[in-house]
Amino acid sequence: MEIESLLFPVAAILVEPAAEPEWFCRPDHAQAAVICEYGDVRDILLKLPECWTIVSGARVLGLHDDVDITEADPRFNGTLGETGFAVVRHDPAALFVMLMTIGAAEAVLLPKRPFLDRHSFNMCIPGMPDLRRDT
Repeated sequence: MEIESLLFPVAAILVEPAAEPEWFCRPDHAQAAVICEYGDVRDILLKLPECWTIVSGARVLGLHDDVDITEADPRFNGTLGETGFAVVRHDPAALFVMLMTIGAAEAVLLPKRPFLDRHSFNMCIPGMPDLRRDT
């Protein structure tokens, strides 16, 4: 059985810059939510409002610094490309969100906050400050 065959929900969580450039970490208070049940990260990226842009080369502590994960997991070893993982930045608020495909089993453990259209993205992310409306 291949792991990517079970990766289809997309989860989102707030992240913050770490000490090194292009590195991010999960704040202690951050909670994830499933924002898309059938799709991949690329589907989310295509629907984002213009104020959200992808952070090229982004890596997350606890994922990209663990050799076991980076060697075996297709989301972090490059096998899935942009379909498995991304960090996006909100300009001008300088907020960051990690998007990641997750397993169907893990998705059962998270709340569902569907990303329906470009104006609802902020409402999908638990703990997101009120930015009024994405434009």
